[in-house]
Amino acid sequence: MGKTTSIEWSDATINFFLGCSKVSEGCANCYMYRLENRWGRDPSKVRKTNWFTIDKNLRTWSASRIFVNSMSDTFHKDISDNEIEEMFNMMKTYSQHTYIVLTKRIDRAVKFFETHEVPDNVWIGTSVESEKYLFRINLLRQITAKTRFVSFEPLIGFLDLGSADLQDIHWVIVGGESGSNPREMKEEYVDNIFNLCQAKNIPFFFKQWGKGLSKCKCHNAFGCRLYKDKTWDELPNIKVTL
Repeated sequence: MGKTTSIEWSDATINFFLGCSKVSEGCANCYMYRLENRWGRDPSKVRKTNWFTIDKNLRTWSASRIFVNSMSDTFHKDISDNEIEEMFNMMKTYSQHTYIVLTKRIDRAVKFFETHEVPDNVWIGTSVESEKYLFRINLLRQITAKTRFVSFEPLIGFLDLGSADLQDIHWVIVGGESGSNPREMKEEYVDNIFNLCQAKNIPFFFKQWGKGLSKCKCHNAFGCRLYKDKTWDELPNIKVTL
């Protein structure tokens, strides 16, 4: 958790919880597992962090784009509805920030937001790593939010995206996998998503091509960040009134 982060699409990270369990093949090389194992902790044990410190940071930091629970999943089964509600209340309180909440457990998020509102300064997204998980986008669309996004990371297969698959999606992230045995992200996987984003005027963020555990010198990323000979750092063109 810190005011700086190597995650290209955020300014900072906060972690209300640490730990997670793997739910699909996109989790195979999860960096959280690598870090927690290195630190001698059980990565599958979900545990609460120091929320007093988080409160202080959010109160004192300048306005930032913050990735929430980069080392966990906000909608993990071991996190109670009351705790999720408290997290979102804190995000709503410190409304000078924009919060990015990404989950693979989008089914639980849908159920939670049947009785709760998504603050306008919170972006809600889901991960889709292969065609098998395209259904998560349909679930995401059921959530009433000012900003909905999809992270195709790690993108490990070609996706047969119809024109409706990104309907009502406000942002797309694409990235390859890192780890000791990263799975290849082929150019045609990216092209298919990029072309649809262009056609539907959806902001496109290309994170990395992905590779082993050594970062490139040009962009300090796991694999070069250049796609079509340039970097793509587009963000949602959503204006939030505070």
